[in-house]
Amino acid sequence: MKKLISTAAIVFSFSLLLTGCGGGGGSSNNNTENPESPITPSSATTNGTWYGTYSENGVTYELAAMTYDGKIYVDSSIPTQDGYGIEMADQYSGTFLVNNDVFSATLTSDQGITTTLSGTIDEQNKIDATSTSSDNSSGTWSLNYGSLYNEPSSQERIAGSWREFLETYYEEYREESTTITISSDGTVTGSDNAGCIWDGSITTPDTNHSLYLVDITISNCGDNNMELNGFADAYIDEQEGIDYGLNLYVTPNGKPSQWLFLR
Repeated sequence: MKKLISTAAIVFSFSLLLTGCGGGGGSSNNNTENPESPITPSSATTNGTWYGTYSENGVTYELAAMTYDGKIYVDSSIPTQDGYGIEMADQYSGTFLVNNDVFSATLTSDQGITTTLSGTIDEQNKIDATSTSSDNSSGTWSLNYGSLYNEPSSQERIAGSWREFLETYYEEYREESTTITISSDGTVTGSDNAGCIWDGSITTPDTNHSLYLVDITISNCGDNNMELNGFADAYIDEQEGIDYGLNLYVTPNGKPSQWLFLR
């Protein structure tokens, strides 16, 4: 089974191209009874998909993120010098809180580095924050709300057979051939040529938004047995009959990672 590889820049590119950034404008916190109390993290106005940049010591990374119910996943990448490729960077997962327009988060990367974010949020529009990390690095984050999140979701929309992105487009990965099948009730089954078995579910908690909950076990895979728990989003243009991808934001064995599947 392959080493998990970030696909943030791929997702970042087609999401900006197809859905655009920016939401329906910021909404103010109406918690007037006690303005000092943090907003409940499950507040619909703080959930979403986000795209933007992280800058550190003159280097800018591209970011793709998802927030839901107080949890946050972030994937980062950096363009190659020729501008035609990407170098993989870090994936993060953690928790966030919102107090009025103040945004804070604590993240752990796939390298075990802890990062804290502190800044402001214009809900369903923009997040600006500064970060400090346990490796003594610091930087600035800028995230824009992605309209992809406003697409509807349903089990029927994602039902069918999906193949892992890298194996579809890169010859060196094709022999592994990971394919999963999602049934209309959200049940997931699958396997690859190495004999690894996928079993679990991808379900939708809110049919008004492109967000799914992921709970998958990979077994019969030796040292690569793992649990995939987290979120997924999907861009499906039903009018044009085009599927652009099913993107999993998960934490296998406690380490954040991202998987992109195509149908």
